[in-house]
Amino acid sequence: MNTNKLRTNMDALLKGWTDSGALPCVQAIVSHRGQVVYEGAFGYADIEENRPIKSDAIFRAYSMSKGFTSTCMMMLHEQGKYKMHDPLSRFIPEYKNMKVAQADAAGHIDLVKPHREIVIRDLFTMASGIPYPGDGTPSERAMALLFNRMGRDIKAGKPWDTQRVAREVAKVPLTAHPGEHFWYGFSIDLLGALVEVLSGQKLGAFMREHIFEPLGLTDTAFYVPKDKQHRLVSAYGPDAKGIFTRKLTDDEFVADYLSPPAFESGGGGLVTTAQDMHRFTKMLAGMGQLDGVRLLSPTSVELMRTNHLSPEQMKDFTWDMMRGYGYGLALRTMLRPELAGYGSVGEFGWDGMMGTWFAADPKQQLAINYMVQINPGSQYEFIPNFMQTVYGSLDV
Repeated sequence: MNTNKLRTNMDALLKGWTDSGALPCVQAIVSHRGQVVYEGAFGYADIEENRPIKSDAIFRAYSMSKGFTSTCMMMLHEQGKYKMHDPLSRFIPEYKNMKVAQADAAGHIDLVKPHREIVIRDLFTMASGIPYPGDGTPSERAMALLFNRMGRDIKAGKPWDTQRVAREVAKVPLTAHPGEHFWYGFSIDLLGALVEVLSGQKLGAFMREHIFEPLGLTDTAFYVPKDKQHRLVSAYGPDAKGIFTRKLTDDEFVADYLSPPAFESGGGGLVTTAQDMHRFTKMLAGMGQLDGVRLLSPTSVELMRTNHLSPEQMKDFTWDMMRGYGYGLALRTMLRPELAGYGSVGEFGWDGMMGTWFAADPKQQLAINYMVQINPGSQYEFIPNFMQTVYGSLDV
């Protein structure tokens, strides 16, 4: 790795974004062959308070949480707690008699029997047919109504725990037949519920015992304790000119994360720091091991970073920021670097709704982390340039 080239180009890139106002702040860490070769932080954790970003800043991980939940499930897989093709209903009975919402040419909605049950592998690969809340399909609208009801109960002091959420979601019709389509949605949160069923522990307790403490992740959790709340980065959205200077509020999908939640979202509920996220990424780049601590076998990590989508499912996986990638077990995996414009085959990781990104590359022995807090995350506007700068600094 040409560290001088990386430092020069990366500093100019990241500082250019914050100086121009394209980003309010950004933090990045890169390791090569186990050693940190770049670390930088630019901009403001809070613009109004004139608070610069610091190395211990705490970020909302959102969907980067999925990597942790997938790791938990693979630990339980290694213990023989389940098989990939076990029906979900074996562990959460409410999923036994699901229905699929289908619309005819006139727009009439029919609830039909699925071609088969949801199996656990469908959850890992986003092929369950369980969507996120939205307004595009009848299922997404039903999920939105459910989440509105959950929000009202939270405000009334009657929050739903992870198992209650899983049971309630089972009442929502599927948006596609299990196994037939990639449909990004609530599947990994159900894996989080399965961690609890299979282990007998709350998801957060399992993560703390089996991932956070062994790896020394001291700032990763489902909420920010009071003594650390001054380190939480403020989230920003675009102003009228498209510049990220408008601080987002709770009603704009920005949870405050200031108290322990009843529902521990394995799909998007963690907070973390760049330092903690980097240690987790280094473990994945090390094929399950970091600093003599092994969390997963190399064969489990290989399974996580292998493309699991069928040719038909790949037709659904068409986001701009996923050019060149397939999808493994809750994580993207690089198949064709020539389409992405960077990287190497087998690089894998995921991102978060607020623009964060992590990448583990066992072949090149790289661990790469990029932390911001903007909504929309706009990864495709920034990540290719960022990743090109990392891979362009390799000299062997």
